[in-house]
Amino acid sequence: MGYRNKMKVSFGEIQDISTIDYPSEVVSVLFFCGCPFRCPFCHNFNLIDQTKCDSVDADKIIDHVKKAIPFITGIAITGGEPTQQFDQLTYIVKKLKELNLLIKIDTNGYFSNNIKQLCDLNLVDYFAVDIKNEFKPKIYAKTVGLSVLNGNKIIKRVKESLQTIINSNSFLEARTTIVPGLNDSKDTIENICKEIIGVNRYVLQQFRCIDKVLDDSFSKLPSPSRDQLLNLAKIAKEYIEDVRIRTAENGEERL
Repeated sequence: MGYRNKMKVSFGEIQDISTIDYPSEVVSVLFFCGCPFRCPFCHNFNLIDQTKCDSVDADKIIDHVKKAIPFITGIAITGGEPTQQFDQLTYIVKKLKELNLLIKIDTNGYFSNNIKQLCDLNLVDYFAVDIKNEFKPKIYAKTVGLSVLNGNKIIKRVKESLQTIINSNSFLEARTTIVPGLNDSKDTIENICKEIIGVNRYVLQQFRCIDKVLDDSFSKLPSPSRDQLLNLAKIAKEYIEDVRIRTAENGEERL
């Protein structure tokens, strides 16, 4: 098959069928490459460097997804940070939306202008925004593996993204991966929740290292227990109505 447009995507892979990446839906998952962050606990670190991934025709990705349409209701696009490749992302999302598929995008919120444009186009049904830590410049910058000099800029952009999505027609899930010793205190969760009021859902995810993560020292950390997550979720519940935890043992649970 000859591909119609020559737009290239720095791309990881396609997971044809997933029942966990878009709540209540069966989706294909697209993994975009490239990310401005260097989170030490990142398990998709092979997707961070956009130049080290395969360059794939955008139309080839779309044609692959079409084959799964009898079995799926939507698409989840993750990474990496998919909004970093804005033109490629927008092209693919427009084409898949024409096929009546639901669209979910996982993002760290850093590219706030790109997220605003996506919201203006009204193409995305569901955003999941990773909130890495409480919104204190030194803490947030350290958590995402960047210089503390970038802290204010990072926080400003993430907050802008949250507010843009809150004011849009898209569903907004904020989520925090709970990493022992990094963001697992009750005060941290309370401080986060005070800043994200207005989101539709807040999810506390269990950190797990199956193989290894970007910073090898984090590979040795234990996973927080379900009880730990439940205790933190109770704090979040004081600020946000829909609070959930996600663990390997029990999947997603709503308080």
